[in-house]
Amino acid sequence: MDNNNQSPDPDISKSKRYLLLGTAASLLIGAFLFGKFGPWPSKPQQATASSFDVGGETVKNTIKLFPSDEILGDPSEKPLITMIEYGSLTCPHCAEFHTEHLQKVKSLYIETKKIQYIYRDYPLDGAALKAAQLARCDLSKRQAFINLLYQKQKEWTKGTTIQDIEKNLTILGRLGGLSTEQAQKCLASTDITKDILSVQKESDKIYDIQATPTLIINDQKFDGGKNSEELIEIIDTMLQSKQKS
Repeated sequence: MDNNNQSPDPDISKSKRYLLLGTAASLLIGAFLFGKFGPWPSKPQQATASSFDVGGETVKNTIKLFPSDEILGDPSEKPLITMIEYGSLTCPHCAEFHTEHLQKVKSLYIETKKIQYIYRDYPLDGAALKAAQLARCDLSKRQAFINLLYQKQKEWTKGTTIQDIEKNLTILGRLGGLSTEQAQKCLASTDITKDILSVQKESDKIYDIQATPTLIINDQKFDGGKNSEELIEIIDTMLQSKQKS
């Protein structure tokens, strides 16, 4: 049955949350890519209050790098600490984490090259996927675009159709120095789409991503991110331990 002929139950739509299983998220994005999405959400769905929980889960202490990874901070092949941020550009808590809590960590540890940092897209819906594609138009401006997309999240996510979202992203692209043609080409690029979804799928296999934002800090996974004070404590403790060993 064609999903374009169905309208989702409004109560279900209102209750959807960003803390989705990675597999379900991938299926949702896959449906979008094949033209089977239902009506476009009029505003970002709200994350649950469980974000920024204090627990960490031990994961396999193996950092796999992907060709599309942009490494910031410590450039060495064997850094003391590698922190990976998985975010969905339409997730409100991802925007809060990235624009507020991550900034202190950047100034203290990333810009001073004390740790290695990698941002990876984990789109939970079609709009987030399109935004991630825009951010890869000009790789020299990728981080600037990620920051801008999170800062302007409430503006570019307004709309009821995919055409609305693409129009908003094209305008944002021009603000970031892209031409209309460049932005539209990236938004339509199947190569960029495939790479984003490939990294997302492989990350699911390695880390079993359950929420956005999710942080991987060496061998610890933190679903829902951390606030700046918690992050500073975690990183300082890890640095001290690594420097002693």
